[in-house]
Amino acid sequence: MKRRVGKTEYTLIQSVRSTIRLSVNESGEVRVYAPKAMRLRDVDAFVAAHRADVEQMEQRVRQRQRLFEAGHPLMDGAQLLVLGRAVTLRVKQAGVRRAQLDGDELKIESPELDRASLRALIRHALSVEEVAQIRRLIAVHAPALGVTPGRITIREQKSRWGSCSSRNNLNFNWKLMLAPPEALEYVVVHELCHLIEFNHSQRFWRLVESRLPEYEAAKKWLKDNGDKLNI
Repeated sequence: MKRRVGKTEYTLIQSVRSTIRLSVNESGEVRVYAPKAMRLRDVDAFVAAHRADVEQMEQRVRQRQRLFEAGHPLMDGAQLLVLGRAVTLRVKQAGVRRAQLDGDELKIESPELDRASLRALIRHALSVEEVAQIRRLIAVHAPALGVTPGRITIREQKSRWGSCSSRNNLNFNWKLMLAPPEALEYVVVHELCHLIEFNHSQRFWRLVESRLPEYEAAKKWLKDNGDKLNI
């Protein structure tokens, strides 16, 4: 649930817990973990009282991002991990904007070679490839589950790896291409199972396990490493 207190927008995650805490992830998203029974106005009051803490956390995230970018330049010859394999960037200044994943190379042409421009082109190329990978996984798992998904959309989301709509359309985070292939497969299966069980009940997890007996390892990897997936 998205909420705002003053200038602070945060994601509220309520669960069976006795304490409240807040954090800022590597994407800059403020998250508040609170007990289910806690009133929303009390959660808002907690966030307002800890605004200074939030600002300090945000500052640390920005500093880590600057250090990350300094250590991971987007330039010709640089490397990315794409679905667990090393891919070399081939960057060329040109009058057109073009990016394509070609084997173990990601070829980019652009008039501008600043980080934001190159990142946008890399994201586009990886999103195109991700759709192809997702369609391949759907062809394997959807018939076995007896579901027919609708449209596939690739997005940049701060807190979700995937989601599905009431019309069976599926959405996926493009950053899954920076994760191991097992993580992408897990998220695809996860969303396909939501077309049967739109919840996280025991029946839902049994469905996931029926397709991916080792799904817990991929789920844990995303929990432990997901905030680090970026370029």
